[in-house]
Amino acid sequence: MAGPIPPTAYGQWRLTDGTLQTLVAGTVAATADTSGNQDFPAAAKLSDGGTVTQATSKSTTVVLNTHTGQITLHAAALAAGVEVTFTVTNSTVGAADVVVLNHGSAGTAGSYLVGISAVASGSFKATVSNASGGSLSEAIVLNFAVIGGSAT
Repeated sequence: MAGPIPPTAYGQWRLTDGTLQTLVAGTVAATADTSGNQDFPAAAKLSDGGTVTQATSKSTTVVLNTHTGQITLHAAALAAGVEVTFTVTNSTVGAADVVVLNHGSAGTAGSYLVGISAVASGSFKATVSNASGGSLSEAIVLNFAVIGGSAT
């Protein structure tokens, strides 16, 4: 390829030794090689976050089509030792992606275990467990991030 690659909204592109580099303010922010492997040497920050609130129960499906976000759960009671799973419909999720989930705020700290129980193209399932000794009726907030994966 001859000549410079046109700048984008995120920065400038540069082709070096078969690797395409994205430059932001003169610093390499990301690279992609000829096999499609991507590397983010600096901290990657996704900026298309959003929020959604469950409507009727802790098992109600929510829809949020962003790479990062916050899900406010319904305040329905969750008995001690019980877990509930709900679906997050999200068009940014691929079958080989990694979804990270944590208890972000609200509710009793340390009383919930949260995790991802399934990932599919277009959705993921989140599971919330009550690890306390009693029933909890709290509208906790979960944070999530979708990280692009590879099936190779």
